[in-house]
Amino acid sequence: MRPPCGTPAGEKAHRRRHELSCQPCRDALADYMRGRCIATGHRLSVRVPLDVVRLLLLAAPEDVFASARQELGPCTVAALLAQTKTVAS
Repeated sequence: MRPPCGTPAGEKAHRRRHELSCQPCRDALADYMRGRCIATGHRLSVRVPLDVVRLLLLAAPEDVFASARQELGPCTVAALLAQTKTVAS
């Protein structure tokens, strides 16, 4: 039985058959590899939309917020939070 498309196994099956893999299989393999690299520590950064960072900062407990201020700098955190009003409306 052939693995379904849209999975890392489906992408591997395409390669075994010497076919060009379909876009859903390529996307699934890329997502799997990104997750694996992050989990193993080979990739230490991830691109996150600014809107997501803003919302996380707003919902963060005080100790996490303080850590973010120290790590990013108070001016950066202030600039991120100042943009929140335009994002929320």
